[in-house]
Formats: sequence, structure tokens, C-alpha cells
Amino acid sequence: MKKSKVRMSGGTRLHKLTTDNWRKGYNSFLDSVRRDRTSIDIARNLMLEQDGVVKRRWGTRNYGSALEGKNLEGVSTFSKIVNDKLENWLIAVAEGAVFTSRTGENWERAEGEPLAKDAEVCFLTVKNKVFLANGKDPLAFYDIERNKLEKYNKINPPASPNVRLDGDLKTGEIKGYYKLTAVNNVGETTASDSVEIKFNKARDTWRNEKDKTEAVRLNWNAVEGATRYNIYYGDEKGRETLLTSVSSTVFIDEGALLPNPLSTSPEDNTTDGPIVKTITYADSRIWGVGDPKHLSRVYFGGVGEDVASFSPYYGGGMIEMETGDSNFPVVIKGYRDGKGEDSVVLFMSGSSGEGSQYQLTPVLKQAGTTKYIAVEVGRVIGSLGTFSPRSVIEVKNNLYYASLSSFNTTGAKPDMLNVLSTDEVSLAIRPDVRRIGASGARKIASSYYDGKIFWAVANGEEVNNQVWVLDTELRSWILPWELPVKYFIQHTDENGLEHLLFLPSKDTKLFKRNQLVELSERFNTDNGEPFEVHFATGVIAMDSSHTDWAKVKKIYFEFLHSEGELAVEIGGEMKSKNLAKTKKIKMNVHNILAGFNTDLWDGFNWNDSENVPKVVKRKTVKKVLKVRKKLNNVRIELKSDSLSDWGLSVIAIEEMVKKVSDPSGWKK
Repeated sequence: MKKSKVRMSGGTRLHKLTTDNWRKGYNSFLDSVRRDRTSIDIARNLMLEQDGVVKRRWGTRNYGSALEGKNLEGVSTFSKIVNDKLENWLIAVAEGAVFTSRTGENWERAEGEPLAKDAEVCFLTVKNKVFLANGKDPLAFYDIERNKLEKYNKINPPASPNVRLDGDLKTGEIKGYYKLTAVNNVGETTASDSVEIKFNKARDTWRNEKDKTEAVRLNWNAVEGATRYNIYYGDEKGRETLLTSVSSTVFIDEGALLPNPLSTSPEDNTTDGPIVKTITYADSRIWGVGDPKHLSRVYFGGVGEDVASFSPYYGGGMIEMETGDSNFPVVIKGYRDGKGEDSVVLFMSGSSGEGSQYQLTPVLKQAGTTKYIAVEVGRVIGSLGTFSPRSVIEVKNNLYYASLSSFNTTGAKPDMLNVLSTDEVSLAIRPDVRRIGASGARKIASSYYDGKIFWAVANGEEVNNQVWVLDTELRSWILPWELPVKYFIQHTDENGLEHLLFLPSKDTKLFKRNQLVELSERFNTDNGEPFEVHFATGVIAMDSSHTDWAKVKKIYFEFLHSEGELAVEIGGEMKSKNLAKTKKIKMNVHNILAGFNTDLWDGFNWNDSENVPKVVKRKTVKKVLKVRKKLNNVRIELKSDSLSDWGLSVIAIEEMVKKVSDPSGWKK
């Protein structure tokens, strides 16, 4: 904002109150009379460009073809090598079946038994597989090379082992209990029934030397599909813990191995994969949360060839995040700790508060001869959690995410050594954020594109119905965009062009849940339908005390690259009533001549030639509205449909300070 002198008029000085950018964006936190003039009061279907020029938002158009008669339960992308070239493909799940397409047209159904219907799908591509999690089915995957939806085969739990004393160990009154589970490369079965055996010496005193053997011998029938067997031992029935893991169907317990007190037999058979809602990839592992039977549980896979193995023997496992504060795991992201080293961050949420973040560190442990991966857990002090797994996104080395009552960022600060700091980035729109509520907060989704974070939110509805934009370069908000976005994906087409796509959250006149939609600056309508564009300043006072009066003579506007028609509404406080003035203005693009002519340098006079070869469009359109009223403040609104293309660059209010007695309303 600038206040410039213009000229003298009858001894009274004219000024211009000039605003030449709106880089602070939309603000609902401050009252309209207290906002900076570079803030915006109404920003419906707008966006900012350059250093704060106001433009209409991008339009939308259906991308590719619809999956007729089906609702999309999830959409993502994957890549594959075809004829030594990398191709980017779309993958969708509709009514449980998997469909793929290179261009969004001609969707092809993949082979394989479908998943459960009406369950939102989370996707993760690792090692030529697209893993699919929906919170109902065990983890499945789409095999990219075979074009087939695959499911892991569940194996049966083993029968109880046969046990007998071996060597010199005698029957006595000391009791021991053994049970076992079967393991494949995905998970582990539930345990067999415990088998009791009695012996005469405590297990840790058994002697096994060249001439003496004291042991218990176990053998059992093989389980089809099992690659190993885990043996659990305890001196109380029901309290057995992991003793060892073997690949044969015979084990001789000589008492030398110590049971791992932290590893009990599983409550569920996970040999066909764990059931999770959300899967991510961090620290070279697959992580999954959202088991409907075990809300506090976090699953993790192995590394390398065992990346999809959740069995402890193959480097996977699970942890229970029992924090004592009703918080539950929501999503895991790969990030870094305060020292800048790679880290795994778990976002938690709960019914009683904002949740928090925990750093998970897999470490190699050993119990007896058995090696396994344990996860060390540390809370990120001062952090906040999230209700929505799709809201978390890494941008410019920081994690951005939505919590219950704010949008936040977590990252390292130069002046805070070895510490991650959490800061709110939504102060300017805090009243809007508070209206979302817990139900809406669970649905928030984000995407980073063109220097902006696009947030799909549910504002006043059960499903997402608006998009809020955080410009990370200007550090300002613009909202709302009235679009029903469930979540965004980014897809690169066969020509190398990147597209920002979204899956509609509901069926409307313009959008269907079986049809992807592209959001792009190339479009000026929503699927051919113009949308409303509405801009309003805050209350612009004539001076910083808000008590001076001025005669507002004219208001000047400068628009960039603009054409079309829009309505201008001027409001303001007069002494005895309010001003309301409306005018429609047309912005016609005029051509100007530019470039060198074709005459020889010595064959023309400077002002004679008309052979200018280049015609260009004028870059700005200026308009002026006469007001001629004594006002204490001014408020300006611009309205149009999206077919009018305008970029608001400058508003200049020409005013002359006037001596006006205080209105009677001020004195009462």
C-alpha cells in the first residue's frame, strides 16, 4: 500500500491510496477494519500470481474416459519399462476390481479376484508391485508385469508339537509349556495349543556335555506353504514367548536359549498379509497402520527382497503404540530427525486432542541365537499429529499437515540445533479451519504443485467440497475454490506433460465419482460451465486513526492481460448513510504497434513510416470510476464469471482530506 501526493486543488492536497499487490492473501483472522490493505476479504475462486496479482482460479475438465456404472474407490499412478522406455500409467480400483490405463482412456481390467467393494484404497508402488490396502482385505498387490491382482495365500496354523524328554532329563514336578506357529514370507500364523511337559530340573540348569544330555525334543507335522516355524516357551501356560525359529520340523531344546520376553505369539494369522488402511514407504521398508481390530498396531516389512515380509524372521514385525492418551497411528512418513539424519515419523491422532508425532528407529536385536528387528520409539516434543493421512506432505524440506484445529509445518530451524520445530501456518484463516471439525479433518487431502499446496477440505458438508490453496512462495492463503475434490494425484502423460488430477468426492451436475478430472490454467470453466469469481478488499480507512474523512473523487484500476466484463461494487461509510455504488466495466484488449519498420535507415523521416511489422496486445487495461462522496472508509468488490479473464494489479483511491464533524452516531 502506498499513499502518494497528486496535486493541489484550491489549497487542499489530493492523495492516492494505492495498493499494488495482495500478497498477504485471504485473511479471516483479523476483522476487516484491521487488515493490511494487501489482504483480501473475499477470495472465492481466485488465486495469486507473480508478486500478489489477483487472478481467477484454474478451471477443470474431465480427464480421459469414465468407468461407466462404477464408483472409483481409489486412483494412483505407477511406472513400468516398455521397450526400454519408461511409461507412466494410471491405476484405479472400482467395485474392488483393478483397472489400468496409459492415457485415462480405454481402461483395461486386470485379472484376479477383486477386493471388497466400497472400501477406499491406498496405493504404494514398490519393486514392480502396486500394493493395495483398504482396511477390509489383507494386503494385496497388482503385479505390473503380469497385469494381475494378486493376493497372498494364507497358510494354516500348525498342530501342537509332540514333546518328550531327551537324554538324561527325568520326569519331575517342574512344568514347561511349548507351542509353535508357522511362518511364510509374508507373516505368521496363530499359535498351536500349548503342550505341557514335566521335568525334574529347572530349565536353566540342564547340562549338555559330551557324555551327558538333558533336553526336550519337539517334532510336528509340516504345514503346506510354511518356510519356517517359530517355537514359544514359558513356565506358565498362556505366557509363552519366542524361543527360536527353525526351518525343519524337529527341534531339541537343550535349555541354552533364552526366551524373548518382548515377543509373544500373534493374535491373528497374517500369512495372507496384514489388514491396514494406510501404507507408506520409509527407511526402505513398507509401513502399515489402520488395522481395524488393532488400532494401536504398526506393521513394518523387511528390506531388500523381504520388503513385503512382515514376519520377524524376515526382518518385519509389528509394534503396539500404547501411549496411554487415546491416540492412534494415522500415517507414517519418511523424514529426518533434528540432526538431519533419515528418520521415520509416525503421526498419531486421538479423540481427546491434537495428537503428536513419534520417531521410529528400527534396530537389530538378538535373543539367544534369534536375531530380530525391534523399533525404538521416541516422541517428537512439541509436535502435533493429524487426523488425515492424505494431508501429510513434504514440501521444501518441511512436513506440512492438517491437525484438528490448524494447518502446520514441522521442520528444522537454523537457530534450533538438533531439534524439530512445529509451527502453525494457518493463523490467517484460523476461523475457517476451526469450522472444519473432527469429521472433516479426517478427509483433508493435499498435493504440492506449481509452488502451491492444494488442500481438499470438507467445509459444511460430509465430504470434501472446497479447495484451499497455500502459496508457499508468497506464504499466503487463497480460499475457497468450490470444487468437490476427494484427493489429488499427479500424472505424466505420454508426451511428458504433467497433469494435476483429482478424484471427485461426490456426484454433482459437473463431476462424477467414476471420472478423473484435470485442474489446469488452460481451462476457464468447470467442464464447460462458467463459475463465479468474487474479490473484495477489507475496509480501507482514510487514515490510520480511522477517524478522518475524505472526499473520494475517483478510484483507478489497473488490470493485466485482461478481457471480458466484470461488476465493480464500491461501498463506504458516509456521515448519515452508507454508500453503495455498482458499475459494470468492459475490458477490451487494444492492439498497439511495436517493432522496427522495413524502411532503409537513410530513406525515411523519423515520423513518416507506417511499415511497422508487429502488432501486440496491450499488456494492461486501466479503468476509472467516479465516486465524489465524502467517506470515512471504502470497500471494493469485483465480481465476474470465469469467462472474463482479468488480473487485478493496482487499485488507487484518489481522495482529498475534508474537515467533517463527528457523526451523531459516534457521540451516542
